[in-house]
Amino acid sequence: MWALSSDLGYRHYSMSELRSSADLGCPLCRLCCFRIYNSRISFKNRRTLRFYAESSDGRTTDRQPIFGISKLVFRIQDRKATLATSFEFHAYTSKGNPSSNCLKEIDIDLDVASYNSTKKIRAQLKKIRVIDVGYEELSTTLKLHVPKHQEYGSYVALSYCWGGQQPTITTLDNIGARTAAISFAELPQTVRDAVAVTRSLGIRYLWVDALCIIQDSGPDKIKEIALMGEIYKNAAVTVAAGNATDVKEGFLKPRSLPSACSLPLYISEKQSGTIWLQDRKTFKRPPEPLDCRAWTFQEFLLSPRILYYGSNEVIWRCLTENLNDWISLTSPLAYPLPSTLYLPLSIFEREASPKSKNYQNQDEIWRTIIKTYSKRNITASEDRLPALAGIASELQIVWNDKYVAGLWQKCLLGHLLWTAEAKFGSNLDKNQSLTYNCNNVVTGYQSPGWSWATYHYAVEMFRMETEAAEVIDFGVSLVSDQAPFSAVSYGWLSLKGKLGRGDAIRGCEVSSFRYIADGRMQDESLFNEGTRVLLLGYGKNSVPYWGYTLRPSDRGAYLRTGIAIVYSPLTARLLWPEWCESKLVIVI
Repeated sequence: MWALSSDLGYRHYSMSELRSSADLGCPLCRLCCFRIYNSRISFKNRRTLRFYAESSDGRTTDRQPIFGISKLVFRIQDRKATLATSFEFHAYTSKGNPSSNCLKEIDIDLDVASYNSTKKIRAQLKKIRVIDVGYEELSTTLKLHVPKHQEYGSYVALSYCWGGQQPTITTLDNIGARTAAISFAELPQTVRDAVAVTRSLGIRYLWVDALCIIQDSGPDKIKEIALMGEIYKNAAVTVAAGNATDVKEGFLKPRSLPSACSLPLYISEKQSGTIWLQDRKTFKRPPEPLDCRAWTFQEFLLSPRILYYGSNEVIWRCLTENLNDWISLTSPLAYPLPSTLYLPLSIFEREASPKSKNYQNQDEIWRTIIKTYSKRNITASEDRLPALAGIASELQIVWNDKYVAGLWQKCLLGHLLWTAEAKFGSNLDKNQSLTYNCNNVVTGYQSPGWSWATYHYAVEMFRMETEAAEVIDFGVSLVSDQAPFSAVSYGWLSLKGKLGRGDAIRGCEVSSFRYIADGRMQDESLFNEGTRVLLLGYGKNSVPYWGYTLRPSDRGAYLRTGIAIVYSPLTARLLWPEWCESKLVIVI
């Protein structure tokens, strides 16, 4: 570090010398070699390479410690300084290391770390129950608090993996006792840790679904699930137990620092420390158990502030900045948290309304949400829509649109162009983030079959540029009228467009079209007698042609079986000849 912060820099006289030093085990040379190689910069025929280090604000001092470091910038120059390249590496150290005094410390103010708000984060509590954790750090007694009318306060929301049956829940029988006292000793470790974090933040209330929702009351669960959007959106902060697979594990565990390049740091004549450098462009955050759960997806997207406890680090994410405890940075994270897709910021305004909102991104936002969400694990297939209800309820306000069984009226025709194939999920590596479990495959037919939510597969959505059909009408029957964004029991669509016969292209070249059967319709064939193909629209420059494959049902309507992609205009003319008239079809 002395040489790096000096005027002359740290020198190697050729690239081969730099590579040799890396091969001999120098971590800094190995890191620099890797970055040079990936940057595709050629140092051929250049003799001397000099490496300089400076702090993020550009300060360098010869053999003096640099205080307030958040990252090191390495400027690589040849001898004549005709080529200069800068690489950034973020610096961190362990607690208690002498060099910790030289690193910039993260400072988070919950009162201002929010979008469009400089006031203390407070939410009206009248709609939800919360756990009163008190203010005493060592207190062993808590209680379930039922807020009074017009009561306001700050609360923490917990996002975690259940991991099976919960050891401690609230029921119809014990809710009275819970409002009097909850023993700290009976709480599972993850909830205990959440209580500790809540108290350390100086916040009095905590929301945990297992304790704040009456678990054996169907009506209460429906009501509370319908409020998920508000619960997480209005929380002062969401504490995410990313590293725990089970509620009994806890998340306040000793964490190992991620492997990186270590360097000695000169502090004084009698003291030195160690810092680690991490390449923000190459580091990949290991997957965490919480990243794969379907229910936690909306908890991430709806939380304006998240304190994420991972295996290697604690990450702070809000709508204005992203920080973590081993890389002190004010620029965006070196890697994304799971679901770093952001919802429209207007959702987080104090008085969200549909007025003067921009709808241009609605199609793409929902397409991305479904693609990401459907890859996640969910235990019960009937929860596919309920686990997304919070997001839908909030988007309905800012989009001023009607939600239709997992789709939106304004984009309904285009969003019918989805595929649900087992291979989209089953081929994913189980060690990756966002893996998908295809063991619980839905069998038989569920209505509405035109909704991706009735399939327990990962979903891929295609895009068409021009629509050729139209949605005439639609209708759905809700499982509960109290949950308009949740589960549906039945649905139908009335579509109008050109309706061709699938067997009309039986003799065509296989390369001229593609048929993708839905996950549970693998036995269906495009050439089956009675199969019809509705022309939905076209791609860019009128190619490809997008078809909606249907078969008759015993109810006089049609059932969706998949989609057809036609690449050849000749094949398209056989499937939808010029004399083919538009017809009205009902799809259930």
